[in-house]
Amino acid sequence: MTHRFFSDDEIELLLDNANWRLAVPGICAQPALDRITPAEIAWRSRNRHAHTHLEVLVTLRGRGGFGVGEQVLDAGPGLVALLLPGLAHDNGLPPGSGACCQLCLVWLGGRVVVHLAEISHSGDRVERRNSAVLASECGTDLARVLDEALAMVGDDGVRRMRTALAAVLAQVVEAGYRPAASTGRLSSEVLDALCRHLEETGGTGASLLSLARHAGVSRGYFARAFRQATGRTVGGFIDLCRARRAEVLSRSGYPQTEIASALGFSSPQSWARWRRRTN
Repeated sequence: MTHRFFSDDEIELLLDNANWRLAVPGICAQPALDRITPAEIAWRSRNRHAHTHLEVLVTLRGRGGFGVGEQVLDAGPGLVALLLPGLAHDNGLPPGSGACCQLCLVWLGGRVVVHLAEISHSGDRVERRNSAVLASECGTDLARVLDEALAMVGDDGVRRMRTALAAVLAQVVEAGYRPAASTGRLSSEVLDALCRHLEETGGTGASLLSLARHAGVSRGYFARAFRQATGRTVGGFIDLCRARRAEVLSRSGYPQTEIASALGFSSPQSWARWRRRTN
C-alpha cells in the first residue's frame, strides 16, 4: 500500500531514531556550519522568527544551513531540531539549498498539528501534504515529557527526548497508511486547538496567515470557516483573547509595560493605542 505522506526512504529515517541528529539548545548540540555566504546572512536577517508554541522540525531531504539561536546547523536529512517557545530560528531554508522536504510538528492548544512541506529549487514553499487532521491522534503529552527531559541531566534526558519523539513520529507514519480524511476543510479538532492556543497565549504572535497555515487551508477559507464556527472574525477573536489575558495579568499586579511585552506589542505606546481602539 502506498503511503499517503512519505517515501520509503523518508519512513525509514523517521522510524530509525539512531540516525537522527538531535539538536536541543543547551542540551544536545550539533556541529555548526562554519562557511556561510553573505547572501545567506542577508536572507536570514529577513527570514527568522520565534513563536509562543513548541515545534519540532525534521529535515527529510535537502541541504544547506538552518539557523537556530546563534548557530547555523547542517540542514541535511536527519536533522531533528527542537524549537522551544521564544527561540529565534530560520523560517525555511535559504536560496541555494536546493529542493528539500521538511516535516514540522506544532503543539497548539494541547494538540499536535503536523505539516509536511516541499520547498522547490527556487525557494518556493509548497505544502505537499498537510496532515493537520492528526491533531487529535498524536501523543499530546509529549510537551510535558520534553519539559521533564529538559530538566534531566546528561544522556538520560536525551534518551527520553528521543523515545518521546519516536513515539509521536511512529503515529504520524501510521496515519499515512489509513484512508485519507476529507481535505481542504477545517477540522473541528484543529479549530479547537487553535482557539485554545489563542486563549492560552492571548493571541501573541498570531495572524490570519499563521493560523491558516497551521490549519492547512487558504486564508480566505480559514477566515470564513472561523467566523462561521465562532461567530467572530479572526482579528476580533484575537482582540478578545488579548483583552482577557491582559485582565488576568493586570489583576496579578503586572505593570502595563510588562503586559504590553507579554502580549507581543512592540512598545507601551502601541499597547496604549490598541486599548483605545478596542475599548
